[in-house]
Amino acid sequence: AVVSTQSTGADLLNSSPILREALMLAPTCPEVKHFISAFPELFGYRDLAEKTVTFVGAGFPLTGIVLHILTGANINLVDYSVTAVESAKKFLSLTERLGITGQGAIKVILADALDVVYLPTSKLPGSIKRHDGRTCPDTCPMNPKMGSKMIVPTDILDIASAICPETTGRLVEENGCLVPAIRKRNVRGVSEVIYERFNLKEGGHFRVVGEVTPPQNVLSGATPVHLITDLTAPHNVNSCQLFLNTDNFGSKWKYLESILDQPGMCQLRKAVGDIAKWDKRVKEFYSIDKPAKSW
Repeated sequence: AVVSTQSTGADLLNSSPILREALMLAPTCPEVKHFISAFPELFGYRDLAEKTVTFVGAGFPLTGIVLHILTGANINLVDYSVTAVESAKKFLSLTERLGITGQGAIKVILADALDVVYLPTSKLPGSIKRHDGRTCPDTCPMNPKMGSKMIVPTDILDIASAICPETTGRLVEENGCLVPAIRKRNVRGVSEVIYERFNLKEGGHFRVVGEVTPPQNVLSGATPVHLITDLTAPHNVNSCQLFLNTDNFGSKWKYLESILDQPGMCQLRKAVGDIAKWDKRVKEFYSIDKPAKSW
């Protein structure tokens, strides 16, 4: 398993004067607000109503429905079970008639998880441009190899515990490799009797940056303390791990290094003044051991 020893986004937010000042200025400064939106790994997702979340292995769609109600996010539910899909559609037709969920905000898709390509809404066909002299990756919709697969808009991918490690690995490194963030419902300790644990491989597109875990996993030592960002209810058997796509971390760090010189950041520059230095942990957070992708 890959065990991250780096700081979490919450740690960095609490320790960085620049990030704290940015949060204070965001309500009145559009440029700073845009900066915060572009760096959810530091500030969290504060605009979920503008995002699309896809649940793979959705089953009964209660989690997706609750997320939509609380945040306004658009939801995709992917499952290969005809029975599960039909039940979900019947339930959602009822919630729409009652005004509990928005019309068409939650879509149910009958498909095998690996027959789908998960693309951020900003990278849907028509918005992706191939660089001259570069080769499209296998999962790029412009690549002929992907012609037979369904494209599902996805800003955040949620993978159920029941999805086996082999399938999860392919989702992470192939079908969902362009998604900015993946939440993997995983297991530790005695819960591995119920589901098989997934271990994120090193050197891929994603990095584990945090985990919400049941308190019993903390007491038993099953979950590394440095990964814990919050606790679930004791009756839960799953931990929820957050994987962040690191393909653009190099360019993000370069932007952060020059952020105070960026157009529209004069208010932030004035607010932080002489303390405008990045904690070394921020640079470590964005460090990558592989070259940046060219696509």
